[in-house]
Amino acid sequence: MVVIYEHQYLAYQLGRVDAGTGLDEGRVLLYPDRTFQSEPTIVALTEDAQWLGEYMTTDPVLRRRALELGYRVLDPSLDDSSAELPAFLAGRGVPAPSTSERYTRALLPDVPTLEAMINTVGDCPPMPG
Repeated sequence: MVVIYEHQYLAYQLGRVDAGTGLDEGRVLLYPDRTFQSEPTIVALTEDAQWLGEYMTTDPVLRRRALELGYRVLDPSLDDSSAELPAFLAGRGVPAPSTSERYTRALLPDVPTLEAMINTVGDCPPMPG
C-alpha cells in the first residue's frame, strides 16, 4: 500500500501506455471513504505572478501538459474540475477516476495507525516488476 496523489498514479499508467507496455493491471488506485483533494494555490505578489497564474489557467499547451501529468485541470468558468482529464484518459485507453462532486478534506491517519497499516500490508508478497 502506498499513499500517493491521484495524478502520480495516472501519470504512471499514461507512461506505461506511451512506452507500449500497456496498463499495469496489477496495481489499482483506491480512494478512502473520504476523497483527498489537493488544491495548489498561486499567491500572486506581483503583476508578473498574476499573469503567470492566468496563463496557467488559460494556455492550451500548459493545460495539455497538466493532463499528461495526470492532473485534473480547472474549468475557468466553473472553478471546478473540467471534463478534460476523463476525456484525455479515455483517448489514451486509461480508465478515468470518478468525477464525483462529493470531495471532502481528510487527514492521513496518525503515525501509529499508519505504521500498523504498513506492518499489516508488509507481510504481503511484493508486486512483480
